[in-house]
Amino acid sequence: MRLAPWTLSSPSMSRPTSRARRETVSRRRNRKRRSAASGC
Repeated sequence: MRLAPWTLSSPSMSRPTSRARRETVSRRRNRKRRSAASGC
């Protein structure tokens, strides 16, 4: 299980694993929108 850095840094999220998985999948599908999704 690979946890994203933004999830570990966000204690506010109740389910970091599910969120991280969805964020990674979304980012892989929309590489052009990674700026808006990640905000980094």
